[in-house]
Amino acid sequence: MLLDLLMPGLDGIGVLEAVAADEALATRHAFVLVTVSRRATKREFPATLALAVPLVPKPYDMDDLLQTVADASTRLATDADP
Repeated sequence: MLLDLLMPGLDGIGVLEAVAADEALATRHAFVLVTVSRRATKREFPATLALAVPLVPKPYDMDDLLQTVADASTRLATDADP
């Protein structure tokens, strides 16, 4: 799931905090946080540390974004293997 750091209503950090609180969501989905803020660091969203959420700064290269999504998908599949 691609999330933006800045979204109306519930921002990307809020979504990740909700996901981190729900083990079923946290273990079934992979998340990538996209942000315009190059200052954003994992210190700003500690709930994501357990989720291993990569941060992709804007403007992003499409190939880099697709590789990040592929890596997150692979990590999710690997973690799901018994």
